[in-house]
Amino acid sequence: MNPQVKYEEQLAKARKAQERQMAKQKLRFSDPQFLKKQQEKKFEAQQRAFIKQQEKLSSQAYRDSQLVKIRASAEKARKKKLEQFETSRGEEGKVVEFKPRKAVKQMGLKGKGKTQHERLVQNKLASLGCICCRNKSWDLDSEFTIVNYVSIHHCFGRSKRNNQFCEYLVLPLCEYHHQSFPPVELNPPKDLLPLHGSGKKAWEAINGKQTDLIIQCYALIDEPTPWLN
Repeated sequence: MNPQVKYEEQLAKARKAQERQMAKQKLRFSDPQFLKKQQEKKFEAQQRAFIKQQEKLSSQAYRDSQLVKIRASAEKARKKKLEQFETSRGEEGKVVEFKPRKAVKQMGLKGKGKTQHERLVQNKLASLGCICCRNKSWDLDSEFTIVNYVSIHHCFGRSKRNNQFCEYLVLPLCEYHHQSFPPVELNPPKDLLPLHGSGKKAWEAINGKQTDLIIQCYALIDEPTPWLN
């Protein structure tokens, strides 16, 4: 038999088999009972997945493993901050000078990007860890501070007009002293409150005035405070 003819016959058979399969599939999906069974199977699978997830979340071992991962991630972020601090020093022997920024004309958080000196100072501050935890002699590797890495809090915001020192008037705070209430299951101290959420007055009554904390931080990193001059 001619190879070309044989190939065409095989191709025709394959097409007919495909058409039969498609017709069979179409007939199956037009059957209400089949569709109902498929929906029931899907619902049962979702239920099993939900129960499995609930059991997983309620497991103390799983929660402990997640906490270990979070701590490892936070430690990695802290090391990265330290590396950025080392690299931001610039070339050897090069002095990065303080240069006050121009007045911010627009409102909001956009403004201009940080200067090299502003990044240097903020990296130094971040390397201190949370200043509130430091003052309370809390272990900086404890579950209260290491869960989320230290972030920079702008004490007077970045939206105030003519605020030339907005990127210097900052504090290094942990997540629970800055933005979020600590989880109840961690049994946190009663005087551990976030600044954003508990209010400035209550927070400063426990941790001290922000202006005093800024001066303390700058003394620790041996940087000048030009806004006081």
